[in-house]
Amino acid sequence: MNPDLIATLRDRLPGPPPELAIVTGSGLGDLAGIITDPVSVSYTDLPGAPVPTVAGHTGELIRGTVGGQPVLLFVGRVHLYEDRPATDVVFPVRIARALDTPRLLVTNAAGAIGRHFQPGDLMLIDDQINLTGTNPLTGRQPDSAAPDATPFVDMTDAYSPRLKKILLASANAENIALQRGVYLSGSAAPAMRPPPRSGRSPGSEPMPSA
Repeated sequence: MNPDLIATLRDRLPGPPPELAIVTGSGLGDLAGIITDPVSVSYTDLPGAPVPTVAGHTGELIRGTVGGQPVLLFVGRVHLYEDRPATDVVFPVRIARALDTPRLLVTNAAGAIGRHFQPGDLMLIDDQINLTGTNPLTGRQPDSAAPDATPFVDMTDAYSPRLKKILLASANAENIALQRGVYLSGSAAPAMRPPPRSGRSPGSEPMPSA
C-alpha cells in the first residue's frame, strides 16, 4: 500500500479506527446521506487511487458516524469492465484494512437467475463463485507485512456467519424481505442480467457481475 496514500488519509480523515467500512455499488450512492458529521475526500486527491468512470460511482471516501459508530463509506469503486486489474477493484478493501477497520459491507447491483427473484430484491450473499479468470490475490501482495506472507486465505467463512445472522435479524425486525443466494462472477463485462442460454449452478442462485 502506498505510504503517501495512507498518510494523506490519516491527515484528511482523522479519528479513531472505524468500526465498519461500506462500499457502495450502483444505485446506492445516496447512502452518503445517512452519515452524521461527514468528512470526505475525493479519490482524485488520493495518491495512486483508481478513479471510477461509471455513472453513479462518484469516487469519494467519507468518514463519519452512523448510529454513533464511526464508519468509512466508499461511494463507488472501479470495475473489471473498466479495463482495470483486480488489484484496483479491491482498492477500498485494502484501504479499510490499512485503516484498521475490522468489518466490511460491500453492496452491488446485479441480475438474478433464480425465478423467485424480483427486480429490486435485496439479497444476502452466502458464498461466491469466481469465473472471471482473475483474482486480486494473484501475484505480490502489497499489504503483506512479511515478505514471505502467503496469498492463500481461508474462504470457509468469507462471509461472516455472525454478521449474516445480525443482518437477517435486523431485516426481520424492520420487515424487510431479504433473499439469500450465491454470487456468480461469471463475466468481466457490464452485464446486469444473464442471457436466456445461461445455465444454473446446482444448489445456487448465481448473480452475474454488474
